[in-house]
Amino acid sequence: MLSVLLDFVDKHPQMEEGSLNYVVFGGSAVRVLQEDYKNLNGSYLAEPLREVSDVDLLVLKSDKRYPAHSTSLSNIFETGIKLSLDDLLQNVKGVSVRGREIVVPSRELLIVSKSTYPQDRRVKDYNDVAMVYPMGFDRENLAELYGACIYSPKLGDLPVRLLDKAMSIRSVNFEEGVKLFSTIIPRLNIASNLDNDFVNKALDAVEEYIKIDFGKDQYQIARVLQDASLVLESVPRDKRLQVLDGLLNRAEDLHYMEFDNFVQFSVLPSLKYAPSDEFKTEILRDRGILT
Repeated sequence: MLSVLLDFVDKHPQMEEGSLNYVVFGGSAVRVLQEDYKNLNGSYLAEPLREVSDVDLLVLKSDKRYPAHSTSLSNIFETGIKLSLDDLLQNVKGVSVRGREIVVPSRELLIVSKSTYPQDRRVKDYNDVAMVYPMGFDRENLAELYGACIYSPKLGDLPVRLLDKAMSIRSVNFEEGVKLFSTIIPRLNIASNLDNDFVNKALDAVEEYIKIDFGKDQYQIARVLQDASLVLESVPRDKRLQVLDGLLNRAEDLHYMEFDNFVQFSVLPSLKYAPSDEFKTEILRDRGILT
């Protein structure tokens, strides 16, 4: 119920002496953004509305503690990126809710945080983004926030296109949509390790792998792809597309933890100490990744 959030804000003010203590985040922010949409358009976009049974916060001050689910600037994103306070304040907004102004993330920041949060990617996050996505958003700002998450601004609108695909397939194949949503960041990491000419071909191969390896859930698929991206960082650029194909083929035959162990304890340590690209190629052949 929205009253849970309103009672919390009344007891624990967001603003004190002109300074912002916290931003209402997560599922609580989804519900507030639904109110914002109603304020702007005269009616809710869709119902039922997001339920609020507890409160999620992004706490900005280290000396503040609240009886709520809390995170901080240093761990919003999976990569551990530290969003500066200035950057954050450019991506929040105040929303009028029953006579109170509640500060929440912009639609763009909420979408990005929901798809890069350092927890197992949950179906609930996918459902939350599905409530915000059709409200509309600034595609350029969203792409920039995703680019900041993976330290790779060169990808242009690719992050938004990956999100579009994950949301568009939702009504046709929900399970595949969850997997596409949950692997946005690993797929962006893969793309950032490839020359532009090979990105589309690589992402097509990844999508095909996601469809084929249906025995793994969204979290397991994300782990596989993250492992693959780590290997790509360590091999010659001209071999990376072939290496990706070899890794995906190997992953199909292994439990995700077996694949993780294969990458972390067999492949990566050997590549780290390889004296040359030629030696790395031999290692990849020896591990069955290259033929």
